[in-house]
Amino acid sequence: MTLDRNSQTIARAMTEVPASVRAAEANLVAARALATKVADEQPPSMAGVTAKGQTAALAAATDYAVRHPLEVANVNEMVRNAEGEVDNAWSAAVNDPATEAEFAQRFNDAADELRTELTNLGEVDVGTFVKQRDHNPRFAELARICDTLDGLSRARDALANRHGPASSVGLFSTEYERLSRTAVFVDGGASIALHGKVRQHSGPERWIVTAQCPGVTIKWQTRAEQLAQPEPASQARTRTAMLHRAAEARQSAI
Repeated sequence: MTLDRNSQTIARAMTEVPASVRAAEANLVAARALATKVADEQPPSMAGVTAKGQTAALAAATDYAVRHPLEVANVNEMVRNAEGEVDNAWSAAVNDPATEAEFAQRFNDAADELRTELTNLGEVDVGTFVKQRDHNPRFAELARICDTLDGLSRARDALANRHGPASSVGLFSTEYERLSRTAVFVDGGASIALHGKVRQHSGPERWIVTAQCPGVTIKWQTRAEQLAQPEPASQARTRTAMLHRAAEARQSAI
């Protein structure tokens, strides 16, 4: 795929979400980039300082020691605020219930594209992808797909915030509920495995992690579909059976 075609596919993906969301996501990308830059800043070296340069070196080291922790804290808050702005933008975008099916279709189409791209590329090292995604043409299409999935998944989160999460029925964990909004698990073990992996990769690269996790399929899930997945459905059956036995026991004691 040429870089020109990559530019076209990225532009096409950007038109799939509302302008307000695109603006908020651009702000988030900039905030994350700044956070990475701040976190990577190294303290000035005190090695080889001559008598003439000691005062300046001490001032620079002291400035870094005081300034850098504050910058890290402030830029992390900036990222959190930007994430909140994206969530708010998606919440407004999905205010019309009729839009859920459209978002779901776009998400599932992107998931299909991800599976195809990973088949073409083979096993992808996530750390290498994160370092090279912005300048390695090999990862251009993969980056575009991951960004699309990451953006559209926020629409699903916005719907959960509006209607209430499926875990409100008390059948399964909060973390399972969050992950199962956009993934199908063969069992509870698969969700636990994915949870451990995505804790280390929370950015757009998490979709590569998810796609490469055994027992997991990326797919938009409605609240009803979440509850019908094997793990919560099994828990629901167990809970129903327990309630039935308890009712029988009470009836027998009368």
